Amino acid sequence: MRSREGRGDDLRQRHARARGRNLHAHGRWSVDPGLDYRSAFATLRLPALDAGLSWDTTRLLAEGTLTVAAGTAATTLAGQPATQTTTVGLTATFIGGAVGTEPIAYRWQFNGNDLAGETRSTLVLANVRESQQGAYRFIAQNSTGSVTSAPAILTVTPLPVAGHE
Repeated sequence: MRSREGRGDDLRQRHARARGRNLHAHGRWSVDPGLDYRSAFATLRLPALDAGLSWDTTRLLAEGTLTVAAGTAATTLAGQPATQTTTVGLTATFIGGAVGTEPIAYRWQFNGNDLAGETRSTLVLANVRESQQGAYRFIAQNSTGSVTSAPAILTVTPLPVAGHE
């Protein structure tokens, strides 16, 4: 299995080979159907298309296929962040995912409030504190609208005290 970096290199190489082809509505382009694409693309930059056409990425995560669509494809969630428990001082990572017409903008919320600067499909909380315990949601938005994940609950346990069992 290739690393994520290898997949990105492979995608760039295939894009280079695809340049010069006329892309048209309902045209399909497979990246590499043998790989698992869940959470593989934190960001995806696709070449601009002619007016009236858009990239449909709804099958990208499942089978590695991009399609050129007439019009736009609604944003749909490709992955929900998972509820988790961690200990004070450790790291918690939430992974969201969305597909649809690019560009897709991402944001994260904590207890219903936007987290400033958190605009990637993955949220990493390093050196977790008890004050970070709560509900995290992932929101993805494109030109057709937005979609919000179910809340993922982060439970933070205190550090064990030496000598107490």
